Amino acid sequence: MNYSINHLGKSVVFDTSRIENVFLRECADKAVRRLFCHFLPSDSKEIVLTFEFTDNLSRHFRLGDDTIMSENAKANGNQVFMTGHGNRFGYEFDDNGRLSKVYFELNAPSRINNAKSKAKSRAFLSDVESQINSFYTRGYLNSLQQVNITDGNSYLHACSFSIDDEAYVVAATPGAGKSSLLLSLRFADDINFKFISDDFSAIDSHGHAHQIGRAMAMKSHQLQYFPQLETVVGHMSRLQRLQWFLLKRQGLKYMLTPEELFGDKITSDKPVRHLFYLTNHGKDVIEHEPLSVGEFARLNANMLFSELYLGMEIFNHALMLPHVHLMNNIADFIEDSRRNIEKCFADCECTLVKVPFRSDPRVVLEYMRKHKLIKA
Repeated sequence: MNYSINHLGKSVVFDTSRIENVFLRECADKAVRRLFCHFLPSDSKEIVLTFEFTDNLSRHFRLGDDTIMSENAKANGNQVFMTGHGNRFGYEFDDNGRLSKVYFELNAPSRINNAKSKAKSRAFLSDVESQINSFYTRGYLNSLQQVNITDGNSYLHACSFSIDDEAYVVAATPGAGKSSLLLSLRFADDINFKFISDDFSAIDSHGHAHQIGRAMAMKSHQLQYFPQLETVVGHMSRLQRLQWFLLKRQGLKYMLTPEELFGDKITSDKPVRHLFYLTNHGKDVIEHEPLSVGEFARLNANMLFSELYLGMEIFNHALMLPHVHLMNNIADFIEDSRRNIEKCFADCECTLVKVPFRSDPRVVLEYMRKHKLIKA
């Protein structure tokens, strides 16, 4: 299978055709499509990056006189392969030193174990689906960020949305409520709101926010603020409903696609005009103050590294090898991300919003509207 999605107007390609185990290849095809089918499709001939899935990573590495290796990594003139946290990756670079292909090794579970794992997964994922999910956070995002850095673009750990064709980007410290703010906007009937992305935002060098179609993780505590979600999660399996509503297992997540949550209120490629950084504080009132774009960029670069940490740690094994200069080290990754973010948002207004811990997100939205932070 070759499957392409849009990334900032160009194509990202997923290839499962080299997986030799037929059952694993079928499961991988379905899992990749399930995770990425809500991203915008792409027919662009310009390929940003190809991700190739395999069940035998070693056969893709070319041993030669220029090979150097350690316990967790090996490299030659244009390939860098590394292992860590149970994941195995390979990076391949073109003649210009640009990352062009990423290999990811999948383990082949039995049919029974692949199905059984759903009952144990917090997000109700099969074994292969969990591996593809791991690939997204540990391979897909930070590999593409390496390419983004080269092209003047960036990811942010932030949600984004538009109101009257102007995009807003909301970054937040963990648990401060950026996803819940999206839900507040979704269920506010008098706002001309459209969803762009949740969790991560993709920003091009012109300062435009682009759609990321990954499903949103709903948590059971959000039902107290948004009872409308009960109808949306009504098609849960019996096992899911048992764990969610009766056993009330902690940390459960239920993935809802953008279409399920927002219907036709989805858009992409919108100019960002407003930035917010949401955080909790010790007071019982909401406050806001100006924040410089430079400080916003610094905070986001650090937060981006934190969110991509496991993937960064894996490829850091390769950076311990001598003469490996094809990959950004961690310090450069953070600094180059910061620089790109600051350039992308040079003309935006930026606001720090401080809210009490576990605030009602609907109250936060009303505060932002009242103080004209959100122009709606």
